[in-house]
Amino acid sequence: MYGGIIKTSKGLENMNFFDTIAIGKKFMTKTKCKTVTGELINFRGLVWAPGNEQGVVFLFGMISRELGMYVELIRPGYPDCIAKRYIGKGRWEEVRIEFEYCSSHFKHDPSECDMIVCWEHDWKECPKSIEIIELKGEIKRLENFPLEPPDKQTAEEKYSTDIANAISVLKRSHQMIDQCIKDNVPTGWYAEVE
Repeated sequence: MYGGIIKTSKGLENMNFFDTIAIGKKFMTKTKCKTVTGELINFRGLVWAPGNEQGVVFLFGMISRELGMYVELIRPGYPDCIAKRYIGKGRWEEVRIEFEYCSSHFKHDPSECDMIVCWEHDWKECPKSIEIIELKGEIKRLENFPLEPPDKQTAEEKYSTDIANAISVLKRSHQMIDQCIKDNVPTGWYAEVE
């Protein structure tokens, strides 16, 4: 069981662990949490813009290949990521990347980092030695596959359905014409041969 009986101003109460927050020896009932999101971007299944560093990491993972980089390592230490970037003639360079929601949140030794990947670049005094990739701008130039209902017909499925419907209409039309010819022409193509 998660929780137990605690003494409150109302007397003894049974409190569930998931409904309480321990503060020293006192307990407070947790208020209803509401999710706060970034702006609506609907980018390849990511509905809302990143609202924190973890969102930046996720979005970078979605598009890193299109940025010409292959991720080798993501870790909790500094820098957050080690990647390789193609520089031509069969050569790749190592890129040490730090993820931040805003570039101004960077508080590390710049000599140990090559690049900051962020949602928003707002660091005016950023050292020239650090390359900045602002994902907010990058996704605007990339092809998007917005989130749509899973049962929505694709263009090919719609085309196939339209063709099938047209064929069905043509078959019914031919049947009606054949019946009219049978009913109105006593001899001819449909006359019985004795």
